[in-house]
Amino acid sequence: MPTQLLTPRFALAAWLGLAGLQPALAAPPATAPASAPASAAASAPSRKPSPDCPGLPDPERILQAFNVARATPRVCTGESPISAGPLRWDARLFSSARISAEQMSDRGRLSHTGASLRERTGQVGYRMRLAGENLGVGHRDLAGVLAHWLDSPEHCANLMDDKFQDMALACVAGGPPYERYWVLLLGREQGQGR
Repeated sequence: MPTQLLTPRFALAAWLGLAGLQPALAAPPATAPASAPASAAASAPSRKPSPDCPGLPDPERILQAFNVARATPRVCTGESPISAGPLRWDARLFSSARISAEQMSDRGRLSHTGASLRERTGQVGYRMRLAGENLGVGHRDLAGVLAHWLDSPEHCANLMDDKFQDMALACVAGGPPYERYWVLLLGREQGQGR
């Protein structure tokens, strides 16, 4: 039987399938997300936290999937394939990502507006030197949102930036129109080498 060559996207999907993460490579909903200004006091003080997305893997499995993706050379925005070193999970970045995902869920829209990354990461004690953020809505699982980001030149470049050393991913289950709100935070803290 001849050997089948896989593109990086489908090699990742195959690995995710072998890792039990059930890849779903469907695109997000066709509706283009709208952005709107965020209010600093968008959430009510007594509101119940939104649940995590059903089936979301534990941080170790998420980190493993992202590190496999970063180790696979790929063309994002340039002409030459790039790869990047492994990331570490950071619980402080997770707290910040979770808050942002809940706010998007509360508003029912994808939005980078509101407090800056420096302000948001600082509020959870992360002394940001560099930071990046990818947002996603509607993707049913980790494989779907990761494949989407790797297929988008700007999101791919962010994810593959070797200057980042830390990461966290949050997904909150919400209501229509998207039902899943994803926030990836990438960072490098002050005092970290490179």
